[in-house]
Amino acid sequence: MFNFNLHSLLDSLISQPVKQRTLYWHKPIYYALILLHLFIYALVAIFVRKKAKLSIGLCSQHKKQRYIRIAIVCLAVFISLGLMFFALANDMLMDYILIFGLVLLISLIALVFASRLVLATKIDDTGVCIKGCGEDFLRSFE
Repeated sequence: MFNFNLHSLLDSLISQPVKQRTLYWHKPIYYALILLHLFIYALVAIFVRKKAKLSIGLCSQHKKQRYIRIAIVCLAVFISLGLMFFALANDMLMDYILIFGLVLLISLIALVFASRLVLATKIDDTGVCIKGCGEDFLRSFE
């Protein structure tokens, strides 16, 4: 028998140590290359990007909130994927398939935003500018 305890799973995930993350950034003007071709943009972005390694920690409350957000969005991804395959298997109208595909795409984009901790807004030789931290966290440095 399968026994699943969400509370113990979240507690084990929360007790993990602070991980070092790598943030990447490039000047926003390079996004104009997407108009030429996505592949060209990707190649140029890989070569011109700057990176910074940060150790980002979360308190247990915010870690739990983050994992719950990720779990909800993952559930939406799996449900929309399942509905899309169900619609394909049962020869449903193409409208349903497109709607479920659109929900899948939106869910995948939401997954990217739900899993992100911080976002680099600028990286240069003197430092790293990030956003995504809460106001209470920033006030603790005053």
